[in-house]
Amino acid sequence: MQMHRHALSTLALTLTVGVAGLGTPQANAEPTPRKWQAPLNEEDRNFLAAVVDEPLPAFSKDLKIVSKEPLTRESLLGKVVVLQSWSSATAAGRRAPAVLVHDLRKVESEDLLLLGLHTPDGAPNASDYLESNDVGMPVLIDMTGEFSDALGAYLRPVNLVVDKHGKIRYAGLNSRGLESVVKELLEEEYDEAKVVGAGPAGKVKYPAHNGAKLYAKNNLQGKKGPRVQAEYWMTDQPEMSDKVMVVEFWATWCPPCRASIPHLNELAAHFGEQIAFVGITSEKLADFEEGLEKHKLELSTFKYAVAVDPQGRSSSFVGVQGIPHTVVMSSDGVVRWQGMPHNLSEELLESIVQADKAQRLGSGKKRSPGRWLKS
Repeated sequence: MQMHRHALSTLALTLTVGVAGLGTPQANAEPTPRKWQAPLNEEDRNFLAAVVDEPLPAFSKDLKIVSKEPLTRESLLGKVVVLQSWSSATAAGRRAPAVLVHDLRKVESEDLLLLGLHTPDGAPNASDYLESNDVGMPVLIDMTGEFSDALGAYLRPVNLVVDKHGKIRYAGLNSRGLESVVKELLEEEYDEAKVVGAGPAGKVKYPAHNGAKLYAKNNLQGKKGPRVQAEYWMTDQPEMSDKVMVVEFWATWCPPCRASIPHLNELAAHFGEQIAFVGITSEKLADFEEGLEKHKLELSTFKYAVAVDPQGRSSSFVGVQGIPHTVVMSSDGVVRWQGMPHNLSEELLESIVQADKAQRLGSGKKRSPGRWLKS
């Protein structure tokens, strides 16, 4: 049997709080109809798709607000907001606000707000430009790129449409699509109970803790979870920073553990890059290999990462007393659920993923570098 081993690897989970990680962003929502999409390159489209269905992030401290009326994130609630990125440094950028006003000239409503986002390109001179040029809307001047990165906005002017409850519903629309979705969202009733927001992290709602018997010495729900430590990675080591994680403690000799593999495979396939799934066994390497052969398991059977740590370091931290045993951690390393893997459902994990995203977007902490902060 051929084995892929990455020996003597020890991974400490990196707990960087961020808005949008680097790499290839993952789309969250149903795709925008092609007939409504503005012509964008693949990278821009992917970054925008990754923020659709997310809460509008809190205004970063470095934003300069140019507005006749007081403007805060909270003041936008109850309105449909069309946020247009632009720059005074380029011809296309300077045209963008006027194009937006023209595209929505037939839509009249007190519940509609057009909001400009001046990207860092030319930001030091943006205030001077606005003193002599009326762009027809209040403007946020992003001096560092933190807020632009949170929205997926880069060099090319793009729009994002935020509903009355503070959720980004569409991004990267052409004029036809923009007018259509704005009219659609204006018809929606505002309900304070539906507001999604970049509020304090403590107010983000994670699912209730599992109250069933845990078969572990330590109930870590609501507390910091274990570092993921492995002596051997039997599959490729996954990317685990800035992600929700599902860590299962198991062994090849354990029938319920083997029975859980198809279920975990389904969950891993469903969530893709949104969640890092890892199965860790405390067996000796030779015993693990023998167990695979005995029970006719191939590494290709697993649709998630598999690791061997004979020292059982992560397992000992949890105090696992019966397997299979699973912990689900948010991107800040806190255990949000703990228990038997067969009790994990798509709905439960989805609620953790969404709460984690809301927490990262609204934390106000240092954000992961995107294209502006990286450039």
